[in-house]
Amino acid sequence: AIVRFAEQSRSSAPQTHFFFPDWGIFMPFAMMTGGRFPYETGFEPAAARRELCAGHDVVLALVHRDGDLRLPGSARSVDWGPPKVEYFRQRDGTIVLDVAYWRADGRPAVADARTRMEHPRCARAVP
Repeated sequence: AIVRFAEQSRSSAPQTHFFFPDWGIFMPFAMMTGGRFPYETGFEPAAARRELCAGHDVVLALVHRDGDLRLPGSARSVDWGPPKVEYFRQRDGTIVLDVAYWRADGRPAVADARTRMEHPRCARAVP
């Protein structure tokens, strides 16, 4: 599953920022993608928003655990609208990775002509 996730991620936009808070995902990912994507080995919603506000897509990958509510909680805490969610399975069909994708251009619109970015978390006055 991690191999499929890494292979699929190779087609991501070059500045896509990846977050791997769980042990065992980032090392094979970095090796299989040639280290071409920025990543962090933790997850802070503010860091994800910072990347999104900078125009970079964000991906959060978690080791799957039945009944785990981290992904829905993390999705709400990023405050960027609902992410696209994908589940990666190992050969026997067991889900092993939960992956959330946020697109920088997918931010909810805010009607304020004075701001450079549309999302309220990115609002900056236009000079």
